[in-house]
Amino acid sequence: PIAFKSTVKPRTQYYFGQMSVICPNCTAMHWLAERSTIHPSTLVNPQFSTCCNRGDVLIPPMRALPPLLQALFYDRTSLAIHFRTHIRKYNSALAFVSLKYQADQRTQGGLQCFQVHGALYHMTGPLHHAMNMRPQFAQLFLYDP
Repeated sequence: PIAFKSTVKPRTQYYFGQMSVICPNCTAMHWLAERSTIHPSTLVNPQFSTCCNRGDVLIPPMRALPPLLQALFYDRTSLAIHFRTHIRKYNSALAFVSLKYQADQRTQGGLQCFQVHGALYHMTGPLHHAMNMRPQFAQLFLYDP
């Protein structure tokens, strides 16, 4: 063929309407199509198991933000605007995950680039390491001997 022709079928787009149905237990927003099919759930009284498992999981309300974060999120200062503009970069830099991968051994010598063969994993762990274990992942960032 003259050019590459993909054999992958285009994805079908679905539209579920607005996410406007509120879970009666935890007030999470859902689409009506997400309602539980196992538990008694109707169009009039929808029940959801993907957020709080129909009220089985209770998440305490969030505490108020510390004053500095409150200012960064809501003030109109140049510093606060800069923070909100670049918040995704800050989040990525401070995500506290480590990568684990199986290196692609097919490329040896020459120009090297980061290549992954197989799956890419984001490893996280507890904030404190177990006794007699070396710190790893987020523990390295919060290490205090």
